[in-house]
Amino acid sequence: MDHSNSMLGASEVCPDLICPSNTTCVNSTHCACVEGFQSRGGRFFTDTLETCDDIDECLGPNPVNCGPDATCNNLPGSFYCTCADGYKSSSGKARFPNATENSCRDIDECLGPNPVNCGPDATCNNLPGSFNCTCADGYESSSGKARFPNASENSCRDIDECLGPNPVNCGPDATCNNLPGSFYCTCADGYKSSSGKARFPNASENSCRDIDECLGPNTVTCGPDAKCNNLPGSFYCTCADGYESSSGKATFPNASENSCRAPALNCTLLLEGLSPTDRLSLSPFCESALKKQDGATGTEMLQNVLVALEKQMNATGLQSENVEHGRHNFSTVLLTTVEKLLRMLGQTLADRSVNVTSARGTELMLRKAGNRSSEVVQLLQSKTQVNLEWNKAPGQQKEGDTLVGLLVHVGLGSMLEGATKMEAPEWDEIRLNGSRERERGQPSYRVLSPVVSVFVNDPGGQAHSLSININFSHPVPERKLFQRLLCAYWEPTKQHWSTKGCVLLESSGSRTHCQCNHLTSFAVLMAFYDLEDWRLDIITKVGLVISLLCLLLSILTFLFSRALQGPRTTIHLHLCLALFVAYAVFLTGMSRTDNEVACAVVAGLLHYFLLTAFCWMCLEGLELYLLVVRVFKPQGLKRRYMFLLGYGVPAVIVGISAASYSEGYGTMRYCWLSLKKEFIWSFLAPVCIIIAVNAVIFVVTVWKLAQKFTDISPDISKLKKFRVLTLTAIAQLCILGITWMVGMFQFSQHTLVFSYVFTILNSFQGLFIFLLHCLLKQQVRDEYRRWLCCGRLKERTKYSEFSSSMSTTRGPQQSLESGL
Repeated sequence: MDHSNSMLGASEVCPDLICPSNTTCVNSTHCACVEGFQSRGGRFFTDTLETCDDIDECLGPNPVNCGPDATCNNLPGSFYCTCADGYKSSSGKARFPNATENSCRDIDECLGPNPVNCGPDATCNNLPGSFNCTCADGYESSSGKARFPNASENSCRDIDECLGPNPVNCGPDATCNNLPGSFYCTCADGYKSSSGKARFPNASENSCRDIDECLGPNTVTCGPDAKCNNLPGSFYCTCADGYESSSGKATFPNASENSCRAPALNCTLLLEGLSPTDRLSLSPFCESALKKQDGATGTEMLQNVLVALEKQMNATGLQSENVEHGRHNFSTVLLTTVEKLLRMLGQTLADRSVNVTSARGTELMLRKAGNRSSEVVQLLQSKTQVNLEWNKAPGQQKEGDTLVGLLVHVGLGSMLEGATKMEAPEWDEIRLNGSRERERGQPSYRVLSPVVSVFVNDPGGQAHSLSININFSHPVPERKLFQRLLCAYWEPTKQHWSTKGCVLLESSGSRTHCQCNHLTSFAVLMAFYDLEDWRLDIITKVGLVISLLCLLLSILTFLFSRALQGPRTTIHLHLCLALFVAYAVFLTGMSRTDNEVACAVVAGLLHYFLLTAFCWMCLEGLELYLLVVRVFKPQGLKRRYMFLLGYGVPAVIVGISAASYSEGYGTMRYCWLSLKKEFIWSFLAPVCIIIAVNAVIFVVTVWKLAQKFTDISPDISKLKKFRVLTLTAIAQLCILGITWMVGMFQFSQHTLVFSYVFTILNSFQGLFIFLLHCLLKQQVRDEYRRWLCCGRLKERTKYSEFSSSMSTTRGPQQSLESGL
């Protein structure tokens, strides 16, 4: 506090004593310290040696409270308050007595009238009553001090966020870019941001994607006869197919460096990429196709190619069926090579459309179409009309023309037949006569139309969508139940026909309209397929099981029945034995196609025993002829001739067949004879001959029996005659194998009915033999009774309606019994 009414540092003189300094005289008798001072002896004193000491109000027991952000300043006998360093009074007073008059506030050294200069790339940071300098964001101190007082100690330098110990991750296909005190991420060259932002701070906001320079708004121009090839973040130009760079550079950046030209054709270039075996096989074709290049026009060169192609196909078509797979492989490679050659030649043609036809009928049409985003091209030949339509993706159009080609082959269809597999989803399930049937295995087929190859050489690459409509002209197919027309194409990688991507739109007479969505070689196929009817399968199996039981009973009867001893019984016995073995083999092994050797053995056994059965049927016919027609020489056939014909002839036929074509035993579907090389006729031919002979004998026998009934017993009624004749005819039908004639009618228009009749008659042949030649005979029934009752019955003297009246010659009686 300021003492303005005292004389600090002086003394007041009393009349009776002298007061020391900083005192005052009280009542002229005592001395007292002035305000702000104090003595050690008390307030009043008379001792002149007493001194008054200053009271420090800032440190005393009750220090002055100057308030926040202020400082107490002591004076001799007084004090005052001032704002602390870094603060100033908002009232303008430099001093104030206490906290109630405190108006101190912070001085912002960074913004004041004389702001602190921290230097470049640094920031002034104000603090309550103070300040400091720090390096700005993106900078760091080279001295290691995070804070400094002014510019003289500034050592800030840029932090490279892209290269630091913890570099910024901008994500894939992006680049970090450093700036003084900052950084940013951008998409790398060849990429752009899908968000539209040119810069982004880190990988989480990365939306970089490849710029397709070949399709973008600023499409790269590679020049004529070249194509643009996009890469992730880049691109390059190459010469189009069929062209080469005269500079020797395989790639170039733009049209200014384009040096593409059509190469001089040679076999090395044409056969490049093929296996050594294929190159060797195609060398004759290549040399023949390219031998007249010098001075030849484009049309003449194309004509030469067609002639060479026909010559090569003719040579390949003469190969045997044993190298069928090799023929398919060679045909596939030949097709690919011819298309490659025609593409190369087609680009060099001056004319925009060329038609060439060889002397043998192979036709070729090449046409240079436009290169718009949508194109429709029509190609016409004598037997084929093709309409191509394609749409390209935006920006896919390139410089140069699109070459479209149509090649109609002569003789190629037969070369591509015989593939072991076909892909045709529509064969999986078909509808026949209102019921669902399942196809049995792969159908057989033949190529009905010419094979046509359609190819496109587009400088803009593959079309976005493609539609091909082909109208074929072909021979009128014979309409049969188990066949259908198919639009198919040759699958070069798998080397078989397929219908995937192709549909038959319309077929009428000799014209078929197909539509496909891809390019390759096309044709119309006539597919022949078998049907698997579960009802026929059940009838066959049930009939064969019953026939096996009945044949076993018949064999036992013919062996042990004394009432049936004779040459015909011997024939019946061996016929039943042959049928029994054939039926047993059929049931157990007909479908065992998983083992080729076992399947071939099964087919051979069936071939032999079925032929054996038919040979014994033939012997039955001959024996019947001798007994009924040649009445006066009824001795019949000798046993040694029977066995020689019954077992020897089938063995000779099977032996010759196996030696000439052993591969014919066993097929993919059944263990039976193959249709290839007409091998099935090794069974059908002798069977047809036997059936024809037995059919004539059957007619003659029934006619002769009808006459003998009248001569032997004229009193028999017409009804009895008809009944006996009918029974006799039925018995001979099953024993002579005449029922097999029904099988010859299974390939006509309505074969399903004949299939049922054939299956029923022949599956139950053993049952019919047992019924008609054992069970319905009186003497056999008597034998059965004797066997069952274990006693002897009195032998009947009358075995038939006719034998009772026979007391004359033995010959007529024997003839009648043989017919019943």
